[in-house]
Amino acid sequence: MSPKLFQRFGFAPHTRVLVAVSGGVDSMVLLNLAVKAADLDVVVATFDHRLRPESQQEQAFVVAAAQQLQVPVVTGQWRRSDGQPTSEAAARQARYAFLAATAAEQHAEVVMTAHHADDQLETILFRLARSGDPASLIGIRADRAWHGRRLVRPLLPYSKAMIRSYADQHNVRFCEDSSNADPHYARNQLRHQVIPAFKKQNTQLLAHIQTFTMEQTGLLALAEAQLAEWLQRLQVDDATVNWRVASPQPEAVQRLLLKKILQQWQPNVDRQLLSPVLASLSGTKERRFDLGGGISIAVQSE
Repeated sequence: MSPKLFQRFGFAPHTRVLVAVSGGVDSMVLLNLAVKAADLDVVVATFDHRLRPESQQEQAFVVAAAQQLQVPVVTGQWRRSDGQPTSEAAARQARYAFLAATAAEQHAEVVMTAHHADDQLETILFRLARSGDPASLIGIRADRAWHGRRLVRPLLPYSKAMIRSYADQHNVRFCEDSSNADPHYARNQLRHQVIPAFKKQNTQLLAHIQTFTMEQTGLLALAEAQLAEWLQRLQVDDATVNWRVASPQPEAVQRLLLKKILQQWQPNVDRQLLSPVLASLSGTKERRFDLGGGISIAVQSE
């Protein structure tokens, strides 16, 4: 690992980047590398979720580290309203809202987070267990458009062990987040109970996951292009589809086509609807299905 790892993103000289720093080893290493990359204009953003007693001290640690590096730093706090959930999802939403607002205020073209290869593995397994939606199994993207900017994860090819090794070799100080050991969080259950067993079975697991996500991304891109072509053939008008063209296709293909069609009207279509709708398409009776949000579809035979 070296500051050269940023070269693959093709940043213009003196690109202004907002580095999300929690104080943990991952983000402190990312900050260390970003500051050493002489052609980056670095700003630090640190967000206190206020979920642990020590979080305020950790934010102060980040502020002190940024000041020592002579890097501008912006702080934020999660100000929850009464009754607002404190789930992982809610905390993440608040954190990214802060990052988006701060990037705009600081005129940062790029936002960087310190996600790494072990995070990618956790994300794939977590999404597989929660939904199994093929589109979600591309995992964390290393570089994508986000709120008119770029959201990049420079450490994604590197394991947690490699990041810790860099911290040891370069004397990077960091805080230990006690919540990472809390079994209450679903990700920690994966991290401490499931993944070690997988790694014991295959020492190349992280490399295989990287290959999987790369190929999955390519397959999804091909599938989306093919589905778009099919949609043009099936679509009669904005509200009517002629399913007869698709009926000879295998059921698995029909499910993908049907999902694509329904997402025109309801982006978050319930996947449990697909089987009954498909069954009705081969029937003779008219049936109506509720897609939610006040939207319904009617299946009619010709």
